[in-house]
Order: sequence, then structure tokens, then C-alpha cells
Amino acid sequence: MKRIVSLILLSVSGALSQSTTPPQIQITQPTVSSEGVPTGPASVCAISGHSRECYVAPKNGATGVPFGLNPQAQQMALKPGLDAILFTARASAGGSGSRTILALLVSKHGRLDNLLPDVTISEQSEYRMWREPTISELPLVITANYVSQDAEAHFAAHHFRISSYRFGSQLQNYVLQDEYVTAKKYMDTGQPMRILEQERQEILTRLRRQTN
Repeated sequence: MKRIVSLILLSVSGALSQSTTPPQIQITQPTVSSEGVPTGPASVCAISGHSRECYVAPKNGATGVPFGLNPQAQQMALKPGLDAILFTARASAGGSGSRTILALLVSKHGRLDNLLPDVTISEQSEYRMWREPTISELPLVITANYVSQDAEAHFAAHHFRISSYRFGSQLQNYVLQDEYVTAKKYMDTGQPMRILEQERQEILTRLRRQTN
């Protein structure tokens, strides 16, 4: 069966840090099966003149389902002279659960390179990017993923694993700097959970302790 994709073109200023002309950002979104499963991965390309630099989302390692649903791209200025594309796409096998990949893409060696390690969140999780110059030159990437316990229903209150990613200047990419499980349980009420805002003081205290 021939795979049909949809293309979304966005004009994003400065998505490639070395470009003086704003490139076009092209998102490729695959079709989905009758069960709602994507037929392939989503991708994003930055196009400027004759230059075309791309990133293709991988498969969800746990299920093998491609990250092909609801791809989105957003420009981010990481610091003066270094811009990036924040790219997200969702993987779902058709049930209630899903995973969303986070990729922070910069132009490197003729392609879009992901500065983040394998970072995903669930449909009950959240992420934030915080600017804390005393801890990191580039924004921190913080995620909250629920911890499932045997006696808990899917939409019950859960503890959450907080993961903090910090840019490592020696490796020139983001690394996992700190991780802990919340003492408090949080409930998904259908509204924004704001777990990370409630845990912010603990998160930053832990990170400052490690960087001082």
C-alpha cells in the first residue's frame, strides 16, 4: 500500500543558527490506520535555499509504534546565536495510553541533530523548559512521568518521576542531571496538572546542590 503523507510548511525565523534567511520548516505527517496507529514516523525539515536539513522521529522503543501523530515544531532561542527547533510527535497503538517524544533540534553536520537523549512523556505527564543561568547556560529540560504501581488504576493519583536534563558543554548535548520520585501523589483531573510548578523548589534545590 502506498503511504500518503501530509506536509505542513511553517516560516520560522532563525531555526538554523547560522542562517541569515529564515528557513521554511516542513513537517511530514504520515497517515494512520483504521485503528488510529500511524503508518510511519513523522519528520521535520528546515529548508533554506538549496539546503535541506531533516530529522525523522524514531519508533517507540517499548511498543515499536512510530512517533507519527500530531507532530509539532516550535522555534526556540537557546541562547544568543544558538536557535533550535523543539519538535514533538506522539506514538499510540490505538488505546488510551500514548507516548510523546521530545526532540530539541539544531543544525549540525548538514542535518538536524537532537540535543536530547531518549526523552518521552505519557499522556498523563508534562514537561517544561526553564531558564536558570546559575545552573545552566542553556535552558533546563524537566519532565514529570507518572510511576505506575500495581494497585493503582490508570487514571488514579500517582507518584511522578521528575527528570532534569542539563546541557553538558563537554559533550555538547543534554544529559540527565538529576532524577527523583515525588513524595506526593498527583491526580489527573483533566486540567493542566502543573506538577513541575509545585515541585519547582525541590527540583532547583537538588540541581543547585549538584552544580555548586
